[in-house]
Order: sequence, then structure tokens, then C-alpha cells
Amino acid sequence: MEMEEETREILLPNWQGSGSHGITIDQTDDGVFVKQVQQNSPAAKMGVVKEGDQIVSATVYFDNLQSGEVAQLLNSMGHHTVGLRLQRKGDRSPVPGQSWGHEAFGAGGTEVVLAETPQISLSDVNLNLKGSHAKGDVGVAVEGDAK
Repeated sequence: MEMEEETREILLPNWQGSGSHGITIDQTDDGVFVKQVQQNSPAAKMGVVKEGDQIVSATVYFDNLQSGEVAQLLNSMGHHTVGLRLQRKGDRSPVPGQSWGHEAFGAGGTEVVLAETPQISLSDVNLNLKGSHAKGDVGVAVEGDAK
């Protein structure tokens, strides 16, 4: 059985660079990694961020940025995979019934909040597709449990 890498997502309010939460990062040919976690820092107290963890993505909340900063950030991304959370006029939040943005996790502290994201590896997914001439729905079966 293949070993699945654990992916964790953390929220770091009031980001002012990696040092502001006690994380030192290192860029190598293989990616960006956590080089050091400062003792007694918000990241260390959480116990989730470990030296050697690879940073595979980042989410930047625009609620405290000016529109020029947002445009500059998006224009500087170049040719990369970028996920956008969109909101239409009249919507109270990007997903009705849910509150998005770091203000939902506490008012301005340096606390670190963990959000677990279920991961399903392709080896756990079994697609049962019916022929193109058959009537009916496409069946999708998920084997095993998502962690």
C-alpha cells in the first residue's frame, strides 16, 4: 500500500512575514520548506508545523488589502495554478451560510487556527462509468475513508 502524505492547512492572522509567527522558511530546488520553528512561537505552540514541512500552497485574504495591492499581487503571479474565491454583489459571504476570512477565527490575535482538509488519493477512487450509449447516471464509488 502506498504511503499517503498528510496535508495540513493552518491560518496565520496578521501575517507580516514568516518570522511574525515563528517560522523560518527555506527555498530549495525542490520547493519551499519550513527551515525552523521558533520555540514558544504561535506556530510551535500549535504543535502542527514541523521543521522540514513543505509549503505547497498559500491562501491570501484580501480583506485588509487595498485594491491596488490586490491587483499587483494577482498580476505578479505569472503562469501558476491560482484558485479564486468569488463573491457576487448581494452575497454576504463567498458561500451562503458560511463566514470566510480570518475575522471569523478571532479578533486580531496572533493565534494559529488549524483547518483540516480531507484528502482523497487517486488510489482510493474507483470510477464506474457507463457506456456513452447507456441511459442513466455516471456512478462514482469511493473506497476507503478520507483522512
